[in-house]
Amino acid sequence: HLPKVGNAASASDFSAMALACADAQADAQPGAQADAKAATELREAVVAKLRALVDDRAAPLSVDDRSDALMYLREALDALGRGDEAREAAMRQRVMLDEAAGDAKDPRVAMTYNWPRAEVYAYLGVPLELVAALEQSVAALPDEYDPPYRLAWIYLQASKQPANAAKADDARTWAERAIARAYGPRKAKAQGLLAEIHRARGDVEAERAARADALATLKALPAAAQNPDTIAKAQADLDAVGKAG
Repeated sequence: HLPKVGNAASASDFSAMALACADAQADAQPGAQADAKAATELREAVVAKLRALVDDRAAPLSVDDRSDALMYLREALDALGRGDEAREAAMRQRVMLDEAAGDAKDPRVAMTYNWPRAEVYAYLGVPLELVAALEQSVAALPDEYDPPYRLAWIYLQASKQPANAAKADDARTWAERAIARAYGPRKAKAQGLLAEIHRARGDVEAERAARADALATLKALPAAAQNPDTIAKAQADLDAVGKAG
């Protein structure tokens, strides 16, 4: 059905679901037989669809929509072992997002690009190259949770590179700042990020405390806003702290 989904954002969403189907097809499931050939054919079809989509200048797509399409395109290309082409798609995505953020007339509009920019910079292996832009976002929007949260995430990704291991301390600083500006589920998300940072730092007790805080935040939400699955996941993460694997 890929040829039938048009050239709007729904085509990108449909492609994302097709890739999930390909992943399921490629992996052996209980009672089913993996079919690597079918998975490859489906991913190739997704690549063809998404290439046509991102190259269609007349397509009714926002920058966000095109960014998502490029992200799914590189996901499909990576799964096919075509890393060079995936990187080309990522570079195209980076340039487009950088231009959109630079052209934004309001810092809140520019902030909407913080996450996709952070994700693609990390994918390209250059997370620290986005620090200056995110610091500008923090300065322009000092009361917002998003800019310090993205900075914390970027520094955490950088800390995974041996040469930048000490950046986990910078990640901690920014995560704590994000927590102070967040509330509700976003606060729990920031507390969870802080836990991941403490894990990278090797501080088990600090990780446990951050995960306990995240769980408490989720449980303190009004009943109508609580998500049992999210709470169960937070509890499992807390229970797993310090355990091998």
